[in-house]
Amino acid sequence: MLLKRAVAAQRIPEKKLERAHAEKIAMAEMRGKLIKRDYSRGHPAEVRIRLPADWHKAFLDGSIPVTCVAVLEGGGNPVPLDYIAQRKIALKPGRVDDMLLFVLEDIQSGDMTKPVVLTKADFVGIIDMLGIHGRPLYQSGGNPIRVEKTELESKLVVDMDRETGEILLMLTTDIPGAPEGSVPDYIVFGNKGFAYLDGVLWPLKSVLPGLYQKVYQETIAIPRKGTFSFIKNELSLLEKLMPLHREIDFDLFLMQPAIPHFSLRIRGNGASISMTLFANYDGAVSVSAAAPDPGADFSIPDETDFYLYYVRNLEVEKHAIKKLRDMRIVADSGTSISPLTGERIVLNFLGTQMPALERAGWSVQMDNDISSYYLGLNRTVPVVEIEQTKNANSFEIGYAFRVVNGKRNVNPTDIHRAIQMHESFVRLGKDIVLFDRIAIEDLRDALRDCNSEPGTRPGFVRISNVHAPYIKSSLDALDKTSIRVRSAPQEWKVYADKHNRLTKVSQVSLEEPLRSILRPYQKDGVAWLRFLESNRLGGILADEMGLGKTLQALTWLGLERFNPEHRGKPALVVCPTSLVDNWVHESLHFTPDLKIIAMSGAQRHENFENLEKYDLIIT
Repeated sequence: MLLKRAVAAQRIPEKKLERAHAEKIAMAEMRGKLIKRDYSRGHPAEVRIRLPADWHKAFLDGSIPVTCVAVLEGGGNPVPLDYIAQRKIALKPGRVDDMLLFVLEDIQSGDMTKPVVLTKADFVGIIDMLGIHGRPLYQSGGNPIRVEKTELESKLVVDMDRETGEILLMLTTDIPGAPEGSVPDYIVFGNKGFAYLDGVLWPLKSVLPGLYQKVYQETIAIPRKGTFSFIKNELSLLEKLMPLHREIDFDLFLMQPAIPHFSLRIRGNGASISMTLFANYDGAVSVSAAAPDPGADFSIPDETDFYLYYVRNLEVEKHAIKKLRDMRIVADSGTSISPLTGERIVLNFLGTQMPALERAGWSVQMDNDISSYYLGLNRTVPVVEIEQTKNANSFEIGYAFRVVNGKRNVNPTDIHRAIQMHESFVRLGKDIVLFDRIAIEDLRDALRDCNSEPGTRPGFVRISNVHAPYIKSSLDALDKTSIRVRSAPQEWKVYADKHNRLTKVSQVSLEEPLRSILRPYQKDGVAWLRFLESNRLGGILADEMGLGKTLQALTWLGLERFNPEHRGKPALVVCPTSLVDNWVHESLHFTPDLKIIAMSGAQRHENFENLEKYDLIIT
């Protein structure tokens, strides 16, 4: 019943329009503005519609002024229908002509004394009616425009602009008997359409809907940002309506999940906060993380590869929601995150969980209330100091807890007691001081992983330089807002970075003839050995057999040692007895400047006292 009432309500405006239209026609009939019919004594006549010379342009503009005339039996010039209406001349039209008169009178709301101007819908409807009954339209000069009954099948051509990457849609229709390359004009409205060429209108078998009707007048260019949606949603539907000719292979298009940037928006106060998580793509598209979103059907075009597009990455979004759940925050999606209620829970989030999310690359935005509350809290971070010991084989490291933007230190015992209780804040009198529990635990764990002993200063420990790369990378991994390194010797940083592979392998300058003898990959091997040496590292040159490992090793051994304390000292080659002579032969051939000695057999002990005279000992 409700549905019937709703439909009836929708029909009320339509019925009012129909009633008003009928009243206009009735009024026109009363005033004698219709074409008078007398089916017994009237003038037999054929009704014709003449089009202006620019009728196709007029159609595209939306209104077509036409001349409607009656050709009276017995000859003579055609008589305009407005003249006939004004003079109240009675006509005796045939069945089709009478139908045409009724259509025209309906279009004119009964007033046939005025010039006739057709809308697109009127024009297409009249063409369709004339075609059914085998009647033509007429050009302004009187020549007929034949309306065929045979429907033609158009074809939609899909191509790509090779300069912009835009998808191009073009229409082609083969007109019977037309020269190759002929392009017709199209008359389309609603689900009806015609192709016009050389005085003939051909009905179209199928007509594209809505916005795609633009293709009947010009090429449609689909912007690259709309390509994914077109391929996913539109292409198959168009193919059901009309044959497609594809100039491009859509299998070549690659839709690759993009990497979003996450933005967490926080509302509330010190007692309770609520959150919403958004995934931002390319700075242009923002969706609720891991939630159904009508705006999620997007594609971001690659700047250089026309076939590569980036799309929503639901897996990464779900992983972001899991990150919240791992923090014991109940969350199903970016718009379904349970509020955090209670001062203690809010403080722990602000102290530890929020900084952890920021370290993961998330941006955090707070509304005014929670932002004012957060800025009113104190915060302490470990302030780290590093000193190199005198023998340079170890370093000392320690830290103190200092209130940010203040001169006070916080007692480490209070911090560690709070950490044991899984808290991220301490109370100093009336003040609340936040700290990043995870950052402090990570720092403690890193120091605990290294073999250490008490340092020379209270609270400091001494650690071997072997652990310098690990300690520095651990400090670098923590955000500067959660931990600060106040002082560290420059030489310690350089040493740690080198051993963390932050320095690159550089090619070695070789003298002739080795520069010409070594192949590129062998020069890379020598450079790598030099890199290991300069960083005091060991390594294994693991090329396959026959690729010149011996030559690479000899070339490296022939270089001056990188570290001064190693210069002037012999190198030792240990190999199977069967290869000792091979090493000797290779060295004499490629590195003749090296002083070598082979230590093998029963007499190998006789030369122990003279080993320092040699550059290379082979045994």
